[in-house]
Amino acid sequence: MKKLIIIIILITAASSLHVMAQQNVHAFSIEGGGGLSTLVYQLSSGDRNVGLGGDFGLGYTFYRSNERVTATGRIFRKNWGIYTGVGLGTYHAKSKLGQDMLITDYQTDIDVHQFEFHTSFPKYVETQSVLSVNIPVMAQYQYGQYYFMGGFKYVIPINAKYGSKDVTLTNEAYYKEFKTKVDDLKFVGCGEFEHQDYKGKLDLGSSMLLALEGGVRMRLSKQISLFTGVYFDYGLSNAYKGNPQWFIKYDDQNPADFSTNSVLSLTADKVRLMAAGLKLRLTFER
Repeated sequence: MKKLIIIIILITAASSLHVMAQQNVHAFSIEGGGGLSTLVYQLSSGDRNVGLGGDFGLGYTFYRSNERVTATGRIFRKNWGIYTGVGLGTYHAKSKLGQDMLITDYQTDIDVHQFEFHTSFPKYVETQSVLSVNIPVMAQYQYGQYYFMGGFKYVIPINAKYGSKDVTLTNEAYYKEFKTKVDDLKFVGCGEFEHQDYKGKLDLGSSMLLALEGGVRMRLSKQISLFTGVYFDYGLSNAYKGNPQWFIKYDDQNPADFSTNSVLSLTADKVRLMAAGLKLRLTFER
C-alpha cells in the first residue's frame, strides 16, 4: 500500500514539473529602427548640431534554447545566441561656423604667383549626410520576455556628401611679394559672392561601432516574435580618411568658378558615427 501511494505521488508531481530540454533555434528577422543618428566631431570654431536617421535590414540569429514544456505548450526560458545580418543606415549632422569667421588659404595664380586667399562670411551652415551598409555581429541573451544584445557593427559608407545653401562669402587676395590686395575682381575669384550653393563628397572610410541593444520580446505565435527595444551605437575608430585641405577649391585656370571643401577637412580632428533610438524586429523561427 505504501509503495502504491509513493508511486501515485511521484506520478502526480511529475505531471506538474517542467521538463527541461535544449534545442537549436534558427531565427530570421526583418527589422528597422530610428532616432538620433549622427556624426560626432569637434570644430575649432562654430557649433555642431546632431541629426536624425535610422536603419533597416535583415537579420539571422542562431541560439541554443533551454525550454520549459508544460501542458499548455512550450515556453522559452533562457537563450544564448549569435546575431548577424546586413542593413542600410543613415547618419546626418550640421555644422555652423562662427559669424564673421576669417579663413586664410595659400593659393597660386595662373602666373605661378603665390598669394594669401582670405575668405569671410556672415554665416556658413553645412549639412553632412551618410548612407552606409551596416553589418552587425552581436551576442544575444534572452531571459523570459526580456532580451539583451552586445557586440560590434561594421559600417561601410556607400554615399557620403556635404552641402551648403544660400551662402554669401567675400574673397580677398593679398600678394605679399607685391604688397598688393585684390578684393573686387570677380573674374579672378575676388569680391562678394551672394546666394551661392556648394556641395561635394565626404572622404569617409569603413569604421567599427560598439553596438548595444535591449528590450522586450512578445511572442505572436509559436514561430513568430516581435522584439521591441532601444539601441546605442558608437564609433570606435575615426571614420574620416581625408587630409587637411584649403577651404576654397581654387582653380587657377578658372578662378571665378570656385567651390568649397567640407568643414570636416578644415577643422575636424576625428569623426565618429553615433546612433541611438528605438528598434523593432520581427522574427520567424524554425
